[in-house]
Amino acid sequence: MPYALIPDGYTLKKVTKAQLQAVSAKRRHDNVEKLLVNPTTPIVAGGAALLLALPLIVKLFWDALELENIVLSDSQKRKVETGFRTTLLLSPFTAPFVVGKEGLDILQEQLGGRL
Repeated sequence: MPYALIPDGYTLKKVTKAQLQAVSAKRRHDNVEKLLVNPTTPIVAGGAALLLALPLIVKLFWDALELENIVLSDSQKRKVETGFRTTLLLSPFTAPFVVGKEGLDILQEQLGGRL
């Protein structure tokens, strides 16, 4: 028989498999409840969702431009994509990791070598 910490007073007891599953389900429920009550959860989840959706947002942006018959060169597209990436940065110190070397070269070109 397995052992489990029973929440009522946190005593270690020998329990059956069904009781162990019940205790595990209770702990899982409590953990999810704490996560949902945490005020920073929506901010973190929203930021992660935005970063994951960035390629889709960029694709929709290019499709919208095509519908309006606006044609951009590859260099202009790279500059726009770099702008999308850099506006999502939380700190300027993380820029090299997000935009990469090519993006930093474009930024340096735009800033006139001041980067």
